[in-house]
Amino acid sequence: MLIDLRVYTYLPGKFNKFLRSYEEAGFALTSRYLGRTLGILTAESGLQNRTFQFFMYESSTHRDRCRAAMLADPEWHAFVKLDADALLQQTNTLLRPAAFSPVGGTRGSALPPLLIEGRRRLFELRTWTCRMDCLEQALALLGNGGAAVLERNAPQTIAYLVADTGNERQILWLAAYDSGEDRDRRKALAGADPGTRSLLAALRALLTDEDATLLCPTAYSPLR
Repeated sequence: MLIDLRVYTYLPGKFNKFLRSYEEAGFALTSRYLGRTLGILTAESGLQNRTFQFFMYESSTHRDRCRAAMLADPEWHAFVKLDADALLQQTNTLLRPAAFSPVGGTRGSALPPLLIEGRRRLFELRTWTCRMDCLEQALALLGNGGAAVLERNAPQTIAYLVADTGNERQILWLAAYDSGEDRDRRKALAGADPGTRSLLAALRALLTDEDATLLCPTAYSPLR
């Protein structure tokens, strides 16, 4: 499996207009072409006026074929022109699931529950940047029981992902909380858990940087 994470940054005064356009026209177009949509989320923390879009493909060949079909559709080009003056920056990172990831890994489920009826959850995208030559060691630490220790007091894990483009020393952890209050409670539990503290200390010894971004799903996001 290959996951394409596309991050778009917009002018503050035009962000909401873009979101309306995407809900009314863009989401149907990307859903028609771009593999399977995992989630369409907006930034709740960090740099604002951003969308995080996760698309899942069977392979690089599948992705190339899907994107070629979309780019050949006049409707797509018409949609892009609607808010072309709103876009400040766009980046994309190709990601591959770690072996122990719920999405795309070997933990027995192609996808965990994406939609929890009656509420819209809070998501966190945590990025660990490993030291030179430490990526495999960090993955082994997580894969050999470390992920289970983290998840003892953690939210529902959606995926552990490894960067296939860009900074290839990065591991991304996408997880869901019931709410901001749930996140605060779970962080307190993790901080009081000696096993979790020990695991994080071992992991952070392998890192140069750690970052966390909170994300809110759009109303039409499959993951919400």
